[in-house]
Amino acid sequence: MPAFSVIAKIGAPGSADRLREIGRAPATRREPDNVAHAFATTGDGPADNLRRNLEYARSLAEAGNLLNRLQAGSFDPDDMFRAAWTQAVTALDWWVAQEVRARILDLVAEDGTAVPDRLRRKEIPFAVLDDVRSGTRSVAEAVAEHFLDGKFSRQSYQGHEAIGEGFGLVLPSTTKLWPSVVKVLNEQAPGGTDSTLASVKDRLTEVAQRRHKIVHEYDSAPDQPSGRNPINYKETLDAIQWIDTLTSAINEVITRS
Repeated sequence: MPAFSVIAKIGAPGSADRLREIGRAPATRREPDNVAHAFATTGDGPADNLRRNLEYARSLAEAGNLLNRLQAGSFDPDDMFRAAWTQAVTALDWWVAQEVRARILDLVAEDGTAVPDRLRRKEIPFAVLDDVRSGTRSVAEAVAEHFLDGKFSRQSYQGHEAIGEGFGLVLPSTTKLWPSVVKVLNEQAPGGTDSTLASVKDRLTEVAQRRHKIVHEYDSAPDQPSGRNPINYKETLDAIQWIDTLTSAINEVITRS
């Protein structure tokens, strides 16, 4: 958030000492265990990074709600909700990319493991094959450099089709991702739900398209008094929680398969 557009008195006990602690050299600085980092990748597994990034999205939403209650006239709290929404969808996107990448490399590393048909059909140039034959690169290095760090790394995983195609590379051909996800969602929900394939895909499309609107169109809405689409704390938290629930269901499906 713009630093100079919000000025607030810091009155919590020990604030000066805490600021001095934070300002110490990085080599000696001690950060609390619950520090959230935007779009964090720390070397942990994909699930750890997803959890961290969704928690950061929630903290942005909480900050917006606090600003709303404080009625900070120099800053629009809705922008914190928009930032939280964007963070949550990006967390989903990055998690899928990390999961698929890790699983492809696992398949390459495991001798005798059946490679899913979609992954088997991916093309690798003869030049890369020659490098593998000559020992210049290992098979894992060739796959990582040519495929995973090339076209694959530029793929976005925010819509249901892209997510299905991504996990289709690493799931057995007998596993249908989205029907299986819907089944898990209905099993895990307290008291059961009536989620359907259409409702899950529609909700994902709605959440992803709102992120696109925020990022690429300034959330513009000429028919609104503010000139932007309204957004609030509750709907933002609902979107973050829905992504959390959805990714949990997807993770269960891919772990079982």
